[in-house]
Amino acid sequence: MNEKRFFDFFKRFNPEDKMRQILEAAENVRVRLSKDPLRLEIYANFPMVVRNAELYAIEDALCTFCEAASVRIFPAFPSSLFSPDLMEDIVAEAVRSQVIVKGYMSEASYEDTGETIRIILPFLKDAIDFVTVSGTADVLATILAHRFGIERRIEIVSAPDAEIRTQARLQKREEILREADRQALE
Repeated sequence: MNEKRFFDFFKRFNPEDKMRQILEAAENVRVRLSKDPLRLEIYANFPMVVRNAELYAIEDALCTFCEAASVRIFPAFPSSLFSPDLMEDIVAEAVRSQVIVKGYMSEASYEDTGETIRIILPFLKDAIDFVTVSGTADVLATILAHRFGIERRIEIVSAPDAEIRTQARLQKREEILREADRQALE
């Protein structure tokens, strides 16, 4: 089978060195496009993990180069490279796709048992129920499967100190509101 490389499709694209190195490593590249307006979807396998910040910068550069309305890169990485630290990128991709709200995951921590990834949030049961009912776990599992080819059950739970952290957030919010009221009266 004749596998395509990135620069087989984008011969005249000349990115800076770091982007070029990443794109030269891409294998089995496939491109889908739609016209009016031009939108590109690029599917590529990488032998190393490419973090979202780098992927998004490449997308932006390609968008400008191709004069496209949008460019999206859908990477696939070896499953052996997955670690719970990379869940931040999985969550960021779901946020970028407007599937989940960024604020809910900003203080998350992650644990991987090999069968289940536990997302630990500093929220009480009602907030956890909201995140769970919205299908967040399924979306994250799907992105994880596409990027790393691994199947994990995603479980979203409250942190042991969720009650204390919630009280601290509420207290800080009250202080901010009191200060705003005070300043408004001056």
